Amino acid sequence: MLIDTHCHFNLKEYFPDWQSEVDFAVQAGVASMIVVGIDEETSRTAVEMANQRPEIYAVIGVHPNQSHGCRASSFDWIAPLVKSEPKVVAIGEIGLDLHWDDAPLTDQLLSFEVQLEIAKNLQKPVVLHVRDAYPEAVQFLRPKHEGVLLDFHCFAGSKEVAHEVQEWGSCFGFDGPVTYKKAEETRAILASLKQDRILIETDSPFLAPVPFRGKLNRPQYLPYVNQGVASAMGVSAEVCSKITTDNAIRFFGVQVTS
Repeated sequence: MLIDTHCHFNLKEYFPDWQSEVDFAVQAGVASMIVVGIDEETSRTAVEMANQRPEIYAVIGVHPNQSHGCRASSFDWIAPLVKSEPKVVAIGEIGLDLHWDDAPLTDQLLSFEVQLEIAKNLQKPVVLHVRDAYPEAVQFLRPKHEGVLLDFHCFAGSKEVAHEVQEWGSCFGFDGPVTYKKAEETRAILASLKQDRILIETDSPFLAPVPFRGKLNRPQYLPYVNQGVASAMGVSAEVCSKITTDNAIRFFGVQVTS
């Protein structure tokens, strides 16, 4: 039994028949899937999907690359949606992205700060997106991380960053890249982490694991990620599945049936 802690069925151009994709994932041993929003529209779609399928949960928020021109009031829709929808399990994906130029850093920081405060007020965990911005994100979070649990989705920071934020109680999401031949550093960092902080995810439709690298990624491929993480941890796939499923249940509060 596996839990995909980060996928994007709500990007319907990639998953026009998302219900079938859920079925395929369940057949592959994926008991639950967490669909993550990147803006208001995709967040509301994630909630709609969660209300249609017992295997689906939703994470809602505004991605840093979608933060251009935002104001504090741009996020007024989040709290009411969380309060009215019990299957919303976290705020995200939020954070900083300096790889693309889709939004100025000032707008990203405002978006990050407002949504982090919303999560604290609602006592919800946070799913983080950090790309080419780990020093900036950690500096931002150092005085602000208390009172909220953080999931560093698709973790790609240094070992030093990993060990610092681990002391905050953070979790780490690993996906397809853990299976890539040149990802030795990622696997070494993973092996150095506390096992109760490790989550597995697909980030579908992106970052497909080997042997599907370069193709459309699907939650049904999560067993390949699980095997990659298990190998890095030095445990069996079955043990890794138990560890990461327990971690996801604890972190997100999802319910699964075996």
